[in-house]
Amino acid sequence: MNKQSKDWHEELNYLADTQKAIDHKIDSINKNLVARKNIIEELKQQYFFEKSTHEMDTGDNAALFTRIDDMTMFVNEQIDLTTKLMQRKVQPYFGRIDFEDKTDKLKVYVGLCTIDDNKNYYVFDWRAPIGELFYEYGKGKAEYDSPQGKIQGNITLKRQYDIQNGNLLDVYDVDQNIFDNYLQKLLANISSTQLHNIAATIQQEQNKIIRDIKNDLIVVQGCVGSGKTTVALHRIAYMLYKLNNLKSDNIILFSPNELFFSHISGVLPELGEKNTHTATFARFVQHILGIKGRIENMDEFVARYSQADKQNQNEILNKLDFSNRDKIKQFVLNYVNDLHFVSGFKLRKHIYTTKILNELWQNKTQGLKLKEKLNALNNYIAGECKLDPKFYNQLYAEIVNRLSDSVEFDVIFNKYLKSQNLNECNFNEVINYEDAILLCLCYENLTDIILDMDIKQVVFDEVQEYPLLFIDFVTRLFPHAGFSMYGDDAQCTTPGAVNSIKDILALDAGYRSTQYYTLQHTYRSSEEIVEYSNKILNIDMHNAFRLKYGQEVEEIKTTDATQKINQILTKIVANKRSVGIICADTKQAMQIYNNIDNSFKHNADLIINAKDSSLKQIQILPVTMCKGLEFDTAIVVKDGGVFDTQFGKNYFYIACTRAINKLYVIKK
Repeated sequence: MNKQSKDWHEELNYLADTQKAIDHKIDSINKNLVARKNIIEELKQQYFFEKSTHEMDTGDNAALFTRIDDMTMFVNEQIDLTTKLMQRKVQPYFGRIDFEDKTDKLKVYVGLCTIDDNKNYYVFDWRAPIGELFYEYGKGKAEYDSPQGKIQGNITLKRQYDIQNGNLLDVYDVDQNIFDNYLQKLLANISSTQLHNIAATIQQEQNKIIRDIKNDLIVVQGCVGSGKTTVALHRIAYMLYKLNNLKSDNIILFSPNELFFSHISGVLPELGEKNTHTATFARFVQHILGIKGRIENMDEFVARYSQADKQNQNEILNKLDFSNRDKIKQFVLNYVNDLHFVSGFKLRKHIYTTKILNELWQNKTQGLKLKEKLNALNNYIAGECKLDPKFYNQLYAEIVNRLSDSVEFDVIFNKYLKSQNLNECNFNEVINYEDAILLCLCYENLTDIILDMDIKQVVFDEVQEYPLLFIDFVTRLFPHAGFSMYGDDAQCTTPGAVNSIKDILALDAGYRSTQYYTLQHTYRSSEEIVEYSNKILNIDMHNAFRLKYGQEVEEIKTTDATQKINQILTKIVANKRSVGIICADTKQAMQIYNNIDNSFKHNADLIINAKDSSLKQIQILPVTMCKGLEFDTAIVVKDGGVFDTQFGKNYFYIACTRAINKLYVIKK
């Protein structure tokens, strides 16, 4: 926009007015907070005084305590609001639409949160119904759903704003969904390995997924760099805004490793929401089973599988086969049905013969799972004998000892494995990935799993890495939750995982409604990098949003990878942009880190553990750790390791697509 024009000066004035409104709103809240805090202190003093002097009955006591609690919660919410408003002052909004219907002409500015003062709305939250106009339409006919019903009209103006540190740098008039030049500019400025919000540039195909709260299950197949993770996080933010009974604590997000969580941890706070529960496979299974032993994580599993011989690989795949779901269920059912008492005992004046115990086992515990059957029988006999609760455990042991077979969880599980001619699980060592999944199914059939989380939404990122067995188990674990699953079949690197993420839709989880989406455009890498990467997997799709930058992919053959890396770093490290050195395995990553020039060491980090995270410019890591990350420049050392396994091409594809602007491939 011409910076001498009338429109420019009007926009400058509107920005200044909005910032003044923010200051005034913060001022008003702070004054109100002082008064509220004083009232809370007075109520607390009254509460403790009357409690100590016994001048208040229990009902009044509880009512006063509730009033203090409610007021404290309100104060905390207002403090959060002031923090949010202060953050927004540097960039109050990013877009505008002028919308006309039969009765009104609206000038709607769109930002990360609503900004109003004395009932004057300066900015609307991007998640508000009217905000959808900004993402779904260009100039011309448009409609949106309001509390009063569907509103139809025309968009007469659409703009985007480049506002940084509270200053208006540029204004773009837009006549399509999202102004390409503006998005190109934003993408070109990405230099951090941290993921950021994309509220200003959400594309139409992404917007439909973000705002879908009608379906119980959505599955999203998205090519590399299409924004799957970012869309997942924005959809979480949208649901938190839209659904009154949903809080951050009601959502759990699954991802392959801990490193990924540090990569995405800033997005929801940027959008004004708290981070949700997070879970990796190993951490979640350990929590469910309640065992102290360590569970093998996905990265360790992939490395072990790649080094195993054909016989052991087949064993692993047999354990991950979906048929085990019904086999375990039937085995446990038969096992429990076959259990019976082989001897009786006397407790106080009561004699429990074998016959009596078996009748009680059949009649008093019918329809229960094994653990619940044992507890029910234990409680019945204890009640009948008027047993002191402190002796309940002794009675439980007595009951168990009189049964025909073991009721120990690990024993039953290994009996199942033996029945299928599969290797038994060693519970004294790290529990293998494939055994951990089957353990979940066995445990589920032996007892009622009670969770200490009220989960209403479950989100899977990189869902292509999970076996259907595990996904199916989690859907049963949270039967009343909504599910959203994001993945890419082309990036599957885990043995025994889904053949296609579309298979998830066929699971018999009893969903009322499901929806399958595809994201086909990649926004991460330059056209040169996308074209090079697509050839690795013979992907015939021209889907790069970024333009060609004239920086061709450089393939380098050498016997000394570290020497070449030092030469590359000398050329690029001064520009302060992020660099990822992606290696075949942990051993190679450590060697390169130890051997790079000392001049680069202070600004480099070695990432070899799923819990590692880094904000340093240079990150050296194995390819198994790089999924979901992105770097301005990627240096891929394609030499051995998982690059030589059955998933070698997939790993090479993943490694190359971490690069945004420049890709180097070093080969032996």
